[in-house]
Amino acid sequence: MAYRIFKAGGRMFFAPEIRVVHEAVPSPHNTVEREANYVRDEVRLAARYLPAPYAQVHALLWVALSLYQAARTGHLPPTARAAASAIARWGSVRKDRSDRLSLAQARRLSRVSGRTWY
Repeated sequence: MAYRIFKAGGRMFFAPEIRVVHEAVPSPHNTVEREANYVRDEVRLAARYLPAPYAQVHALLWVALSLYQAARTGHLPPTARAAASAIARWGSVRKDRSDRLSLAQARRLSRVSGRTWY
């Protein structure tokens, strides 16, 4: 959502004093599927919205963290398959530049966000 807001010219502010609680909601997907979908989606979002080299760094760090966590929980094979699938589609997702943030937008998002890896 933040990428779309920035792309549309919206403004965003980081307010560390605000706390948000996400209530646990039963998921129709099991934990293994959720972990695999998460890494796949993060790589796809990076490819679609972030300029180079931000996209590569973001995707690499998410894949590394996801594989590490999956290895610890015994979910490595499906998570590795999801990461490989996302990486294999990188070029086709990256071709469409219409949603890509500019370097200035990515830098500004990084400055105001409490959770970016670029």
